Amino acid sequence: MQVNFTPQIVGDHDIEVKYGGVPVTAIPFTCRAYDPTKIKVGAIPKGLLDKPVYFTVDASEAGVGNLEVAVNDGRVPSMAHALGQHRYDISFVPKENADHTISIRFNNEPVPGSPFTCQLVSAAQASASGPGLERVPVDEVTEIKIQTNASDAQPEVRVRDPQGNDLPVDISRSRQDETLCVATYTPKCVDISMLGEPIAGSPFTAKAYDARMARLSQCDQAIVGKPCTFAIDAARAGAGNMEIIVSVDNRNVPNFVQAEGQAKFKVSFTPQEAKEHVISVRFNGVSVPGSPMRCMVENAPAPVATAAPVVTMAPTMSTGLTE
Repeated sequence: MQVNFTPQIVGDHDIEVKYGGVPVTAIPFTCRAYDPTKIKVGAIPKGLLDKPVYFTVDASEAGVGNLEVAVNDGRVPSMAHALGQHRYDISFVPKENADHTISIRFNNEPVPGSPFTCQLVSAAQASASGPGLERVPVDEVTEIKIQTNASDAQPEVRVRDPQGNDLPVDISRSRQDETLCVATYTPKCVDISMLGEPIAGSPFTAKAYDARMARLSQCDQAIVGKPCTFAIDAARAGAGNMEIIVSVDNRNVPNFVQAEGQAKFKVSFTPQEAKEHVISVRFNGVSVPGSPMRCMVENAPAPVATAAPVVTMAPTMSTGLTE
């Protein structure tokens, strides 16, 4: 005789067998019902070569049984750490730069979704470029373009000011290229990583500048044929390039820049025409306050004629006396 039944719930089922009204055994048989569909597998994160990958498996509602986890058909060792109440933290370390297959079985039956795939990404293959990694103006939003090697890989970007304070960063994905992310921020030091691993060149140092802090002094009295000077103080403007152009009638006039230390400069030029000269000063391509400055050049004043001095000599007389 064969008896069949279908358990409806997970757990221990007692089976009592009687023959002629008499129990066959003193203690009922116990049947432990399990359900592999009750196994819950957490999200499988993307992996990095030689870095541990962690995910969770929750078997608390599946009943009693044997949980098996195999990575790449068992070729990659995996570890299970019990979290309590039949929940486990599973980890493995990828040794090949290729996607890994994770097979999970409960009492030799595959759980829903098995086998799973762990995609490997390489932080070294990601790159960053853009004005946000170079010289950037303060109080203006700048951007960094981050090229990843996966359409769903999200880079982490951390921007710090000179005092080490974190600044807000907005990261969005390009609609034209799913592997391109754009991070916008207001400057200074930039850390970029993929899955916690710094990309090539990170951290980057963005040199913030403020052209508004440069000071331009008025030029001296300008006379044709004589050097005319003016000063530039960029001590509080930050790092950058100073571009100085002196022109007359849209023609450049040579100028000489003398560094005086602490980002202060003395500029001189020698005008050859008695016309208005225009002085343009730009810091990292941005005009400084007071630029363009206009300098009116005058002819040298005509020399003043003076009468020659008259020298009167008194006549000398010899006495004819000798000693």
